[in-house]
Amino acid sequence: MSVPKLTNEEAHRLLEMTKRSLVAEVGFPSCGGEEEFDVIGDTKKDVFAVKIYRGRIKPFKYNIGARIRKNGTMLLELHINPTTIHYNPDGKKICGSHWHIYIQKNMGGVMLFQQKISEKILLWKIRLLF
Repeated sequence: MSVPKLTNEEAHRLLEMTKRSLVAEVGFPSCGGEEEFDVIGDTKKDVFAVKIYRGRIKPFKYNIGARIRKNGTMLLELHINPTTIHYNPDGKKICGSHWHIYIQKNMGGVMLFQQKISEKILLWKIRLLF
């Protein structure tokens, strides 16, 4: 499936949109497991899927992502304690905990951002997912 192209403004609007979970409670998965649930945005057509994965061998490894349910476009993903190295389209090597944030770049795509993630920033960014 090809990645649908969004403008930076469209992606930003979707990320900033207030969302409501369609489940009453969110449980984090056991080791090696994943949980997925839907959240709804400002309108009924703005439906997103949030997926939480927990590492099987490393229990403190998490991937938390939000994508547009309709077309599968990944808007935001947080990797905490990842085991792999990623490379940005510009060739920059990304190690450690980082964000994948949708940014229109040439043919569209997702850029990676590496930053030290404080608890305050983590809670604020996770708010964008829910």
